[in-house]
Amino acid sequence: MRIMIRRTFSSTAPIAALLLAACGGEKGPDAAGAEAAVEAAREAAPVSTAVSSGAVGGGEAELLVRGETLFNQVCTACHTLQPPPNLAPPMMGISGHYHDQFAERDEAVAWMVAYIQSPDPANSKLSEEAFERFGTMAPLPLPEEDLRAVMTWVWEMYDPEQDPRPAWERSSDGGP
Repeated sequence: MRIMIRRTFSSTAPIAALLLAACGGEKGPDAAGAEAAVEAAREAAPVSTAVSSGAVGGGEAELLVRGETLFNQVCTACHTLQPPPNLAPPMMGISGHYHDQFAERDEAVAWMVAYIQSPDPANSKLSEEAFERFGTMAPLPLPEEDLRAVMTWVWEMYDPEQDPRPAWERSSDGGP
């Protein structure tokens, strides 16, 4: 069965400008700016009519569609999937760090959600160098359900063959 999801997008330029403004700064994004940008993005470009209203249902496929859509609307203002990085580390590498540290998706997703709600380098699985280069992100003011959808998608989209980290940095290859 194929699920069709109608997406309702208005101009993305204002959304991108708001998100980029929220993510600016040498020490990471500004929390107030991030909150305003997320709210503006939600109002200007809803995730999808079917998914955001709950009409599609709560299955795995819908969760992943919702997570990818939210990632593309909110997270890509700072994160890319692959190098070169934008204002924050590429997500394929981030996902790789969490795959190195956790065997179970639910535990990894819970850890990532907690970090995003209250970013603290001490609670991250990324290297100190990532924080020196990009700074610490601001808390992302999305509902926990949305954060779980995004982080579930981030976990599931991981492909070791596409991991941009050098082999020495991967624990499965003898790294730290």
